[in-house]
Amino acid sequence: MKILSYRQFFTSDDGVNNRQPRELLNELARRGHQIIVLSDDYKINADEPLSEYHQFGRGYWHLKRFKTAKNMRASLKNRLKTYGYYSGKALLYGLTLPKPDLIYTSIQPLFAGLDALMLAQIHHVPLVMEIRDLWPDDLVARKVISLKAGLPMYPMATLLYKKSTHIISVTPGIKRELLKKGLSDEKIDVLPVGCDKALFASLPKDIRAKTRQKYGWGDDFVAIYPGTHTEATAIDVVVKAANILKETPNVRFALFGAGQCKAGAMELAKNMGLKNIEFHDPVPKSEVAAIMKSADIGLLNLQKSPIIHIFFENKFMDYMAAGLPVFGSMEGEQADIIKKYNFGKIVPTGDFASLAEVIKNAAAGEYDLKDMGQRIKEYGETRLNMEEMLRLYADRIEQIGRGEKITKAYEPNL
Repeated sequence: MKILSYRQFFTSDDGVNNRQPRELLNELARRGHQIIVLSDDYKINADEPLSEYHQFGRGYWHLKRFKTAKNMRASLKNRLKTYGYYSGKALLYGLTLPKPDLIYTSIQPLFAGLDALMLAQIHHVPLVMEIRDLWPDDLVARKVISLKAGLPMYPMATLLYKKSTHIISVTPGIKRELLKKGLSDEKIDVLPVGCDKALFASLPKDIRAKTRQKYGWGDDFVAIYPGTHTEATAIDVVVKAANILKETPNVRFALFGAGQCKAGAMELAKNMGLKNIEFHDPVPKSEVAAIMKSADIGLLNLQKSPIIHIFFENKFMDYMAAGLPVFGSMEGEQADIIKKYNFGKIVPTGDFASLAEVIKNAAAGEYDLKDMGQRIKEYGETRLNMEEMLRLYADRIEQIGRGEKITKAYEPNL
């Protein structure tokens, strides 16, 4: 089967981000399918190639990137330029390609989906649409944009949802919102990114000691957050919790990553005179795995939002694979799962004082962290295993490509 994929943001193979997009292409190519992926160059270094080719017997996937505007996060104007440059170039290029058997796209942003829909209708082929976030619903709910600015996006999103042949939702919450919009249950599978246990399989037995020595953690109780520093991930809550615990001996916060809120968080920590929190640059996924195996707890905070239940963080999956207890301040599906199965301690959104208290209690040995870690690891391996999610995903793409009628949707037992 020949597949054309529109996926604007496709991470480079540096191990920093989740492997799911690449592993899905690998799975499809191993089955003999031939895939062309159209992406942009937004998150790659200047010396990285704009094209990749990976052969698997008769199957392959070929990635082509288009140059787009940079500094996307600097302003709404820059965002629109980045989206527009990609959408225009990818659409024109797609029109020059031979007719595919199926088109597959991942949104957000919406504009990649519009390209994919146009090509699917021109060629009269099925369209499989993966949805990772709800636009403009989430943007308006978090006040990233005003309702007025979001109004033109609602009919665009509705068109994509209704005209797509099948939808893959990466979270149960997104599916619930789509059902409210009138879509049928059997049209929407729920296939999360999945728990990538392979990341930790090859770590040496002495990785904890070596990593702690590398970062100077010694015997401290270490709470980590390796991820994007944005308004949504509420990094300021971590800094404020660290401030409460600044006189508590041997408790350390270690943050790895980048994002538009990092500078502000570092300035806040500096103004508070904090010595118990450290900010590191992003590291490759392999090193993230080592860091997770060397920490005591993982942090996961989210901003308050009326549709917070649509989120299912990649970091949550990583903590599962690492067997790392999760402590944080948030609401929604993830918070409910952590509480239900005793995977850690969750306090109300933004409650940094309560977060500091449970971290202090954990450092004092008041919780069975080993049991929490074992629970979350077993849960991830049995219910959200990435290999199983990828197999189901590839199965569904093949079914849609063959024109089979779908009568029952996939959804993990959470």
